[in-house]
Amino acid sequence: MFRDVPPNTLEKLLSLTRRLTARRDMDSLLQELLDGSTALIPGADFVCVFLYRPDLNALVPVGGIGFDLGILSQIQLKPGESMTGKAFVEGRPLLLPSPEVIREAQANLSPDHDRAVRRAVGRPDNPVRSSLAVPMATDDRILGVLVIDNYDTDRDFTTVDLAVATSLADHAAVAVLNAEEYQAVQTLSQELQRTMTVQHRLLSSMMSSHGSLENLLRSLWRTIRRPFRLLEANGEVVAERGALAQPASFAVMAGQEHLGELQVSGPVHGFERLAVEQALPLIALEFLKEAARRQERLHAQAEAFRRIWDRDYGAVDALLQQYGLHQGHPRMALISGPPPTIVGRLTRMKDVPVMQRSQDLLLLVSDETWPRIRAMVDADTPVILGWPLDDSHDLRSEFAGLLLLLEAARRLGYPRLHGEVRLSEFPEMTLIAAVPGPVRRWFCDAVLSPLAGECELFETIKVWVFADRSYERTAAVMHTHPNTIRYRVDKARRRWGQPWDDRTAALLRWAFLAELDADL
Repeated sequence: MFRDVPPNTLEKLLSLTRRLTARRDMDSLLQELLDGSTALIPGADFVCVFLYRPDLNALVPVGGIGFDLGILSQIQLKPGESMTGKAFVEGRPLLLPSPEVIREAQANLSPDHDRAVRRAVGRPDNPVRSSLAVPMATDDRILGVLVIDNYDTDRDFTTVDLAVATSLADHAAVAVLNAEEYQAVQTLSQELQRTMTVQHRLLSSMMSSHGSLENLLRSLWRTIRRPFRLLEANGEVVAERGALAQPASFAVMAGQEHLGELQVSGPVHGFERLAVEQALPLIALEFLKEAARRQERLHAQAEAFRRIWDRDYGAVDALLQQYGLHQGHPRMALISGPPPTIVGRLTRMKDVPVMQRSQDLLLLVSDETWPRIRAMVDADTPVILGWPLDDSHDLRSEFAGLLLLLEAARRLGYPRLHGEVRLSEFPEMTLIAAVPGPVRRWFCDAVLSPLAGECELFETIKVWVFADRSYERTAAVMHTHPNTIRYRVDKARRRWGQPWDDRTAALLRWAFLAELDADL
């Protein structure tokens, strides 16, 4: 993409993208992006950043140069409308090199929007010479579109300009996402601080200055002298004092969100009820704070697992030191699809690094903590347990082996996971996962190429190999007759050109396993 970009432009682009991704303030970020666009792309007379607003289902201009933003802000482009909406929907950068191509791309621009654009740019009759419309996208979403127009300069935009604009938009997307997240955290922090101040004044007579949930509940217990039980929204008991009788229930709420329930032995009247009702918002606050701390901890743990995957062994050693795992022989465990209540209990454990991966949980545990964790999980829940490690450098291979074994169980039915299995029982998983991707792909092509082009035949042989070459079991899995399986297997054998012996079966098993993706 950057082969034809001049070196000095590349140097300026690199410097600009570094500054962009370091920004946290949206206004300064936009200004940096706009100034950089005009400096790096000759002829950029009009530069505008459109961000997508899900509540409006529209692209809204938030900043730019070469126009009156007060006028242009009246525009709300629908996805697919004009070249900006097309770039957003298609998710790819557009280079429109001539007025004719631009007019065609803008054919579905509404008359009101067309008039607003002409008024905003102050050029009612001067057509655009050339345009760039580049999506601002992250890995999982498109945040908006960067639009650059050339009105007056005697040149047309080129593929080099498109490459520069695309790089700018990519880095700007990351910067916008960072700025939005930073602003959300700042807003939440301010809201929490205001709530804490108000509630501290309300309950200053019954709370310690520490403001923790434990201190709050201790103060509540001293005030009402009634047994109570505090539950989270999933029914998990957080705290309990005494034996409940005729409990009265009070919802712990944050706005419209139900966070849990406080059950107090009844009947509850007068001062006791007032104390409970005053305590509820502070309990909600402590729940929110604990949830935020838990999310921060889980985020840090997920980053640590990523560093393990990237062979950052300095970070691995720091993780082992932090959780006191460096003195023993830690091992990884993968729990597949645990119930939500178990997920909550495991993610609340502060002495066990854990990462949630889709519906699965990855944990790094010691021999001392594993029995405690295993007791939480139902005996039939699939669990893959790694081997005790002598060296942190083994974590990466164990990690890959666990993931590959789970993928094999899900996609190939091998092995059938019920209860606990150990990675050491399937050494081929760790070996295959350690093979570089290009080598694995070469091996798969070399072994499976005779079966290429026949999806039904390919899937039949895959099931047959992992069903221990049983026609009956393969037929049951594929819901067809055993004779049909025999016919397909015989057809595949003729294509293979060799006997279906143990060596062939082993090669096929390894090739099908090597096809699996064991990445995070």
